[in-house]
Amino acid sequence: MAVSISVIVPVFNSAATIGRALESVCEQTCQSWELIVVDDGSTDNTQQVIQEAFDGALAVRGDRLKVIKQENQGSAAARNLGIKAAAGKWIAFLDSDDWFLRADKLTQQLALAEQEGADCVHTGWQRVDDSGHCIREVTPWDNAPNLDLVDWLRWKPIRLSGLLVRKGWLEKVGGFDGSLRQSHDVDLMLRLTQAGCRSIWWRAIAVAYRQHGANTTRKARVQAQSVQAWLDRFFQQPGLGREIQDLEGEVRYNTYVWLSWVLYRGGEFEEMGRYLRRSLSFSPHLRSAAPSHWIRSFQKFAEEIGETFNADHLTDQKQWQQTLALVLPIRPIQQQILKDDYGQLEISKEPDTFVLYRILGNDLPPRHSPEQTIKSVTFLLENEPELPHCEKRWVLNRIVNPEQEARLIELLKSYNQSYFSIPYVESEYAAVNFDLDDFPEPGYFYSKAFEALDKTAKNRALEHPYSGKNCYVMNNNGARNAALLDGKKRAKWVLPWDGNCFLTERAWNEIVEGVKGAPHHKYFIVPMMRCLDNQDLLDPNLEPNPVEEPQILFRRDSIELFNEKARYGRRPKVEMLWRLKFPGKWDRWRLDPWERKNWVESDEVFQFKPVGWVARLFSGVSHLETGDIAAIKNRGQQRVFAICNFLDTLDENIARQEFSAEKLCIYQEKTLEENRDRWNDQDPAIQRIITQLLRAADDSLDNPLYSVTHKTTLPPSGDAHDYWHPAPYWWPNPDTADGLPYIRRDGERVEGTRMYEVKSDRYDRTRLQRLFDETITLALAWYFSGNLAYAERGAALVRTWFIEPETRMNPHLQYSQVRLGHNDNQGSSFGVIETKDFYFLLDAVRLLERSGQWTEGDRKSLQSWLSEFRLWLEESPQGQKELREKNNHGTCFDLQLASICAYLDDPRALSHIFQRSQLRIAQQIAPTGEQPEELRRTTTAHYCAFNLQSSVNLARLADCINYDLWSVESHDGRSLKQALKWLIPFYGRDWPFQQIDPFDSDRLLPLYWTAKHQYPDANIKPLKAAPDLYNTKAVFFPHDGIRPYWNLGF
Repeated sequence: MAVSISVIVPVFNSAATIGRALESVCEQTCQSWELIVVDDGSTDNTQQVIQEAFDGALAVRGDRLKVIKQENQGSAAARNLGIKAAAGKWIAFLDSDDWFLRADKLTQQLALAEQEGADCVHTGWQRVDDSGHCIREVTPWDNAPNLDLVDWLRWKPIRLSGLLVRKGWLEKVGGFDGSLRQSHDVDLMLRLTQAGCRSIWWRAIAVAYRQHGANTTRKARVQAQSVQAWLDRFFQQPGLGREIQDLEGEVRYNTYVWLSWVLYRGGEFEEMGRYLRRSLSFSPHLRSAAPSHWIRSFQKFAEEIGETFNADHLTDQKQWQQTLALVLPIRPIQQQILKDDYGQLEISKEPDTFVLYRILGNDLPPRHSPEQTIKSVTFLLENEPELPHCEKRWVLNRIVNPEQEARLIELLKSYNQSYFSIPYVESEYAAVNFDLDDFPEPGYFYSKAFEALDKTAKNRALEHPYSGKNCYVMNNNGARNAALLDGKKRAKWVLPWDGNCFLTERAWNEIVEGVKGAPHHKYFIVPMMRCLDNQDLLDPNLEPNPVEEPQILFRRDSIELFNEKARYGRRPKVEMLWRLKFPGKWDRWRLDPWERKNWVESDEVFQFKPVGWVARLFSGVSHLETGDIAAIKNRGQQRVFAICNFLDTLDENIARQEFSAEKLCIYQEKTLEENRDRWNDQDPAIQRIITQLLRAADDSLDNPLYSVTHKTTLPPSGDAHDYWHPAPYWWPNPDTADGLPYIRRDGERVEGTRMYEVKSDRYDRTRLQRLFDETITLALAWYFSGNLAYAERGAALVRTWFIEPETRMNPHLQYSQVRLGHNDNQGSSFGVIETKDFYFLLDAVRLLERSGQWTEGDRKSLQSWLSEFRLWLEESPQGQKELREKNNHGTCFDLQLASICAYLDDPRALSHIFQRSQLRIAQQIAPTGEQPEELRRTTTAHYCAFNLQSSVNLARLADCINYDLWSVESHDGRSLKQALKWLIPFYGRDWPFQQIDPFDSDRLLPLYWTAKHQYPDANIKPLKAAPDLYNTKAVFFPHDGIRPYWNLGF
């Protein structure tokens, strides 16, 4: 029997444990293994124990047993020697003090690898003590389900005794790094993963890992040095992706804290302190919060290996105390310096006067109840006491609804309150674009990293593009700064607070007493109490529990301002607390991968003092105001939804000022009108194209009406109303009685699957294309000639295909691109592209409406059909997969869905689609303008032209709601403009990439005229002189993605 798996066991002075390890190999149900023991220069009786095992239970495998000896060079070198001697295609490793727990370990791993096409299969493990008793089962897939580069860096979920790996991959990356005395396993997995080696889990506890003093406390310093070496080497590599670069701080911090723990357990206290201090440079926490996080981490590490952690022992160490001295807040001597400095300032002689601002913004249901701002202000005005030495002022912060703003002003005036307004200016808001350049990779919403997020994190990611719009409308920190600057002209102490802050007499007195007792501080931090019933605040015996995110009180000469780029819903005020280094639960709040740390420590760090408390009025939504985890999570989700919904409404209102479902979306109204006038004036420049158009329309009058029910074969459903088109290269299986499942024959196309060919009447693809092309031809012919026969025929075509009960198509593509015998005979996602031309068909329908031949009833019936089809596109497995495609399929999915949403009068959905399209530009187009996904094909010229033309069509469609895709540009220059600049010059020169079919270079001319119109100053032009616009071909093959008679409505 040929060797499939080589089991490599490195040993060094392992006489006490090697016997159990070898027995577990012998017990394996897999029979096609060999065992290679590499003795790394043992000086005890390890060799004797090995020989006894070979002479005993292992004797029957004598031809499969090898012992190799080397001078002591370390386990990495020993494993490499074993790999070199291995005969198997697969390598399994087993440490000499570990053993396989399951007899089927190798069998199961090998079967799973072959089933999944994987290169590495990893398992979980059991920590055991010296006696073999279980301490803990380790299931690393809980934290690292994907085993991608991010997982390896974050979690390092490796136990070599649980690994099965293809030998070829080990040889490809050069095996283990012998220069690393420890942690060469993690280094290996990082290199394998970067090289493209695919790892998966067998989710089983299949290995026992013996944990004892010898393999946990020894060589801690060496382990730290090895880990530091691979960390530095990895992150110094050129060309690391942005997502991986952004992980460096997190990975280094967590690794350094873990190494500090390893060094602490090894008694290396000096080194422990050095690594703790090193971690500070990468800490996501405030310095003042770092020690508590270190202690919690040490506690967790101890629990993971079944030990008890003594925090007192740690904190008694001199090195711990020296490290702590670097991170603790201001000491008494520094406090005295502040006091002395304050006493020298003129402001110290001023009386303690205060000005309190309440900032009022827009209500955001369902996070708040409707009218909540009015209700809260009314309660405040009716019940809050006068505050001695304090002026009250209000800020009306970009209230969008003029009626609501007027009501608030009237209410404030009725109580003689002073206020100022920050106006909402619609034109300013409309100029703010979506922020899509912050994500770790282009096309992030279609990435594995995004798919791996939980629902809450996905919602945060989807909300992030609204950041700029959020900052403009909500303007939290902008309004705080406006209040702060206004207040510094009025009082010594300024309180730029949220509009729902309520101060009882007791709360105010505590604040004033605290401020007067320590005026040398420039900042006072006032914690908040969340109210479930505002009436509780009127109880003089109320005992507050202020544990919520605090408000901040400023001395007039403080220098800090709020960061106006920090948006509502994502810690806009906490960012100030981070800068001041005021510790709190927010120190545990991490930035998302798409968020940037855009703040630095304040020069006035630690110049704060907690003081008093303030109440936060009830939001009107009871179930969101409790303190349990579920409510906190739900509160965040509702806030995200409320923000997006509010901003979507604003965008929709702006869009509707220009957008109308009745307006043409692709053919330009003004150009069509001008060309109709030129036709009527018999302008020779336009005669050729319109004459061609009218001839084609005349031909269409003689053609039959088209229907899916006219095909000569049936789809798998047996329903002639279902659209039907088989996958073109899949044929009956000659080895089965029923021909199923179909098999692929490369290059052999099924008869009838090529458009317009003989026998294409068997299926629906040709018939569908004739519907698209003839309808737009007839609609344009009516527009230019006024001949109602054309419009009547065009309307009949659309009714027959979509509306008439006897002939209508069912609203789905469930049987497009079917491979019989596969996927329950359902179509594939690639079939969705066959309806891409809805974008110009629906412009044809709009023209037919103007002719009077398409009635209001027709319009409603078509909208009903399109609504069902849209639902299928958005929710079907085929549609979902097509949406995530990174190439022209994704572009065309957006194009047809957007055209349908436009006809359904849904500009809000259009905005979401165009956000996605904006991401696709960065995903599909390289900084040079090339389209990497399309250049992987065998017909690269076709696909580059087709995808760019589809993107241009989409950008033109986006113009209908004033969503500007033309000017979208990523931080590294990816844009439609750059793609046009790269592709168009190939008109008139040889195409240098693979193109196995003939390519019509005239397809670049519509792109050239687009570039000339959209980017007149960019000097984008072909190498060969282009013909005049109206002397350019007007009709291309349907696969080219160019709408018929494109130049008439350009």
